[in-house]
Amino acid sequence: MRLAPGRGGGTVKSDDYVRCRALGHAWYDVEAERAPSFGYAMEFRCERCGTVRRDLVNRYGELLPGGRNYRHPDGYRDAERIERAEYRRRLLTRMTGYRGGAGRATRTLRAVGE
Repeated sequence: MRLAPGRGGGTVKSDDYVRCRALGHAWYDVEAERAPSFGYAMEFRCERCGTVRRDLVNRYGELLPGGRNYRHPDGYRDAERIERAEYRRRLLTRMTGYRGGAGRATRTLRAVGE
């Protein structure tokens, strides 16, 4: 696993974390760990990084006020507040080896994860 350099000297520890930060999470539904006192719980887990999202909704499927929260795995949180475009650049670098520059490189991107 290659570490991505972060601004301010930090690092992003996992390729999966970089993919989720660049592309968004890949959610699948899981059974809720606990029943809410009001409404219905819907839980989702990211297949790449393991983040869990819990939504509390009413019987019409509307999100209740304050009804969404996340549990991230250790090392996922980004204290540096790096923008999504920077994570996309890091992912592009990992996929192609291209680091940018004056000229434009034409490369065929391999599928993520191959």
